[in-house]
Parts: sequence; structure tokens; C-alpha cells
Amino acid sequence: ICKHHDIVKKSATPLEVEKRVMDVLPKSEWLAAHQAMIYFGRAICHPKNPECDQYPQLYHFD
Repeated sequence: ICKHHDIVKKSATPLEVEKRVMDVLPKSEWLAAHQAMIYFGRAICHPKNPECDQYPQLYHFD
């Protein structure tokens, strides 16, 4: 999800993705964000016919 929406570079490693998310979210939100990204990936931003581009407001991390 983070790579697909240019939150991190396409070449980012899993650790780089994790660091980016941890840098922009307060620690108290890490678990909820993790669970939300898993759900979002399964329900909306799935690999085949993703619908994630319908929700651009979710990708403003700066």
C-alpha cells in the first residue's frame, strides 16, 4: 500500500516502509494503523482490480 501510493519509494525495503510509517504516526497509533492497513489491503487495495485509487485522501502523510 505504501509503495503503491508513493508514501515510500518503490525500491524501499520492508524496514524502510516501517520506519516511514513510524516517523509519521504517534506510537499510540502504530497498532491501529497496522491493523487498518491489513484490512485496507484485503478489502480495498487488493492486488487484482484494486479500488484503492478511489480513496486518495488516505495517502497524505506529510
